[in-house]
Amino acid sequence: MKDSASSPRRIPGRPMSQELSDQLCETALDILAASGWRGFNADRIARRASAGKAAIYRRWTSMVVLAAEAVERTTLFAEPKDHGSLRADLESLLEHWARPLTRDERATAALTGVAQHHPEIRDALERSFTKPLKTAIDSIALRYAERDGAAVSAQADLLHHVVEALAWRRLICGSASDDVRRLVDEILLPLVEGRSRTEVTSEDR
Repeated sequence: MKDSASSPRRIPGRPMSQELSDQLCETALDILAASGWRGFNADRIARRASAGKAAIYRRWTSMVVLAAEAVERTTLFAEPKDHGSLRADLESLLEHWARPLTRDERATAALTGVAQHHPEIRDALERSFTKPLKTAIDSIALRYAERDGAAVSAQADLLHHVVEALAWRRLICGSASDDVRRLVDEILLPLVEGRSRTEVTSEDR
């Protein structure tokens, strides 16, 4: 479990079951994915998890805090493996876009609208979505630079912003991409390779 300000509260003298905490978070994700924020409440979570509402409020001060921790447990972008080329690395990072949204993606999408009103959720989305994506993009860009000797610092940030915008669009629209390879070949590769060649040429002058 990730450390965060939204972690369950610990009441001295009353140890809580980690198994139940995990179950409640999983149930929270199930309900967010299926019913959205409007359908997210303690009664529904307690009933589905076969637990009492008191078990929820012993661990989290509010449903907002529970939602924040639950979504922060998700892994939407893992550390990318080295597939030998910039194209292959980008395709591997985005290959799941060709499939329907997962439960965790639907749960994340359910929180995008309320994030602007709740800093706990906004921070959780930053830690579970934005930062892991940036880390993945930076890793891919660094490998590209090491393999091809390209200057990539500027376009790594630009690539991150473009992919992040496309990723949020995927979540909000709830749709799969028709052709991830075409997205990589026609948008992302020219963005990186075109700028890197320009930067290297400028540095050589």
